[in-house]
Amino acid sequence: MHPDLFTLGPLTLHTYGLLVALGLVLAAFLAQRGARALSISQDMFWDLSLWIILGGMAGARLLYVIVCWKDFAHDLLGIFRIWDGGLVFYGGIAGGFLSGWWFIRRHKLPFWELADIIAPTIPLAHVLGRLGCFFAGCCYGREDARLGLIFPALADGIPHLPTQLYEAGFNLLLFGFLWWRRKAQRPAGRLFWMYVMLYAAWRFAIEFLRGDEIRGAFFLPWLHTSQLVAAVAIILAAFFWIYLGKRARRT
Repeated sequence: MHPDLFTLGPLTLHTYGLLVALGLVLAAFLAQRGARALSISQDMFWDLSLWIILGGMAGARLLYVIVCWKDFAHDLLGIFRIWDGGLVFYGGIAGGFLSGWWFIRRHKLPFWELADIIAPTIPLAHVLGRLGCFFAGCCYGREDARLGLIFPALADGIPHLPTQLYEAGFNLLLFGFLWWRRKAQRPAGRLFWMYVMLYAAWRFAIEFLRGDEIRGAFFLPWLHTSQLVAAVAIILAAFFWIYLGKRARRT
């Protein structure tokens, strides 16, 4: 694995950070194509993209800090050293959703139509993000001598399942499915919640294979933080799927 690409003086270019940045840029450019159909100007769209990215990064960092608060309790400045790593995907989705909602409402743009345009690009960005996790040696799976890989960053010499690659593969398939479904007739907003439901179901399942220590536990020892969030996300997705369908029939 190659967590660092190169170091130039005090500056180190991390593979994870580069791949996350590339994923976000690629997703934004792809979503821009769909935004043209809504007659949204390029300047407006890129302003929206910037708000979503900033909100997403802030949310991803905030949730990481909450989960790992003991690591920051005596180093508050460490909260802002985002280049050292420490992002949680669900926090990024929540932060990006809220900042995007604020911007869209402020400028009176079609919210659910834009959510459907952006939805297929999220798993595409996630593919590169999980590849970054693989190179960094984080978000690894449980010990498995037969199917596992040794991650040098762990320095334990024990093979672990490469769950980062499993997630990257699933997200690539999810991107293809949502991209194929993006033009199908449906009430606006349902494609976004389809993404939420499918990814949350996958995330709930893959968590059973995860082996990194930062998992958290609620109610039962084997129920991780991400699984609790996934369960809530599935319930929300089902609710909005039904709500949007009923609203479309009323209109």
